Formats: sequence, structure tokens, C-alpha cells
Amino acid sequence: MDITQSMRDTWRSLPAGASAFLKRAPLLFVAWKLLYAAVLLPSGEPDRWLVRVLGESTAWTLNLFKGEGHYRVRHVEKPSARESAVLESWAYVYRPGQRADIGIATPCNGLELTVLAVGFVLCFEGGGWRRRAIYAIALMLGVFAVNVVRCSLLTVVKTDHPVWFEFAHKYLFNLVGYGFVFLLWMRYVKHSMDES
Repeated sequence: MDITQSMRDTWRSLPAGASAFLKRAPLLFVAWKLLYAAVLLPSGEPDRWLVRVLGESTAWTLNLFKGEGHYRVRHVEKPSARESAVLESWAYVYRPGQRADIGIATPCNGLELTVLAVGFVLCFEGGGWRRRAIYAIALMLGVFAVNVVRCSLLTVVKTDHPVWFEFAHKYLFNLVGYGFVFLLWMRYVKHSMDES
């Protein structure tokens, strides 16, 4: 048996839901990347808005739990290091009279994780459109809330324990964000399968 026939047999042996997911996911991924590259990235939206709201929410959270109203946000746009023709949004969270405690850039705004999370729900067969919509909204709000907590805690780590900042930024809090999405996905799959 040649490899092509083996691949066809493997494809046919997949459960219907898995093959539907594997058909939809690449199409959705390509559509998202084209939309982002052609429309959203050049316009700066929704990145600019997300960075702004994330910065404001981070400062609000820090003031609520730590700062007694001293944290502020300064918004800046500067040329992207990755895309020379594109302006990248930054939100600097700071206390007056001091350097910025943390800078929140476009790659930190959670958009890619949100799209990944919602894309999974849209590609997964089962649960019906009403349930998909509810989970998609819950994932969007949840990813944003986790990102606010992440940025707030990163600010605390950077000011109080700077030696741990890089580890927390690159590994620990990314694990928490992806872990949160994974747990919501598992809940969605479980409820969708229970309903079937």
C-alpha cells in the first residue's frame, strides 16, 4: 500500500467530528491571517483598542488592590519592530514621578489567543450555534480578564521581584493563559458531547 492510500484510509477512519474539525480549522486559520494582514494590521484596529483597554484595566486593577489610585497609563504609538510600515500600540502603566512599571505592546494584547480560543469553538462540531456563541463570548471575556490579571501581576513581579520578571513574562503567565483556554475548551467539549 502506498502512502497516499494509507493517508486516505486514515482520513476515512477518523470520527466525523474530527474530520470536520480538521477541514474547518485550516480554512479558518487562513481566513483569519488574511483578514488580519490585509485589513486589521494596516488599520491598527482592534490592536490599538485592545492595548488601550488592557492598559486602563491593568492600572484600575493595580489601583484597586495595590496602588491606592497612584497607577496611571500613557498610550504611545511607535513603529513596529516587526512591520516597518505599521505603528504598534503601547500602554505604559506607571506611577507619577517614576519610570513605567510595565509596557503592554500589541503582541501582549491577547488577540491571537482570543482568536485561537474562539476558532476552536467554531470549528468543533457539536453543541449547536447558541452554545458556540455563549462559549465564544465567555472565552473572549475570560481571555481578556486573565490578561488583565496577568499584566497586573507582571507589574507587581517587576516592581517587587524583578529577578523573576522574565520567567513570569515568558513562561509562567503564558502557561496560565493557555491553561485557562484549554480548561474552557475541555468544558465546552464535555458539554457538547454530553448533549449529543
